[in-house]
Amino acid sequence: MKRPLVRSLVGVAALALAVTGCTTGAPKDSSKSARPAPSSTEAAKNSLVSQIRVAVADDKGYSVEDATSLDRATDQTAPRLWKVCFKRPGKGPGSVDFGVVLTGESCPKKWGERAPAPHTPSLVGDDFTKAYKAVLAMGYPAQNVRVYYGGSAETDRSQLQKVKGQVCKQLPAAGRAFHNPEHVDLFVAVGKCPDRG
Repeated sequence: MKRPLVRSLVGVAALALAVTGCTTGAPKDSSKSARPAPSSTEAAKNSLVSQIRVAVADDKGYSVEDATSLDRATDQTAPRLWKVCFKRPGKGPGSVDFGVVLTGESCPKKWGERAPAPHTPSLVGDDFTKAYKAVLAMGYPAQNVRVYYGGSAETDRSQLQKVKGQVCKQLPAAGRAFHNPEHVDLFVAVGKCPDRG
């Protein structure tokens, strides 16, 4: 799913660099023929944040989409979770399309290659901040994550930094394969869940 990101020098400059590089395969057994691990400099160059900076500096428009068949929404609020595997000219003049995967993944051999769907981890009992990051790291966009803090009313996204407590219930349940588009619901206690003391 193609997601245009805001072309903002201020916003881009405020983002932290991701440090995981883009790899295309496992190294061979022979130490002589094995490829060296990418340096931190090379990894930073492949980060989505770094590539966005380059596009902005070159006054180019850009869009971002999953480089695999999973069609994950590349979250505009967390570009540091992604790294760039492919680039191609965009539809607009002077624009570029980035094909990305999450930083912990290997790049596919070609754009749109079939990839196994990740499964939702068990988040019940986890601290909200940890659980929220885990959901984003699966490829769910922040706008699709609904949080219910201490009651049945959905917490406004602008107030999520105030959420402190354990996740007592999650939807979809643990083990559910990733599916986009889909909402994720996290029900969070003020403190600990009642059945966890």
